Amino acid sequence: EAGFAPRCAVGRYCPDKPLTRALTAYILDRALALPAATDDYFDDDTGSTFEGPINRVVEAGVMTGCGTRTFCLTGGVNRGQLISILHRGLVPTP
Repeated sequence: EAGFAPRCAVGRYCPDKPLTRALTAYILDRALALPAATDDYFDDDTGSTFEGPINRVVEAGVMTGCGTRTFCLTGGVNRGQLISILHRGLVPTP
């Protein structure tokens, strides 16, 4: 309802479906209302719907890539990773 996460199909939300790194970036970008990124950080997201959100969460320091110029869009996010990502996005650094 808040518009943070897209549906998985028309009229369906699929709460048990695992999150990919790309979808996690998309959700966090929308939830945190991040400003536009000033750089393109990865090569494996070129042309992807998620390229903008990925660049914004990386520039904000909320997420990192999985390798040099690689984000691993389809990789999964486990519970520990999600908590770490949320902490970086929601808790100000001193």
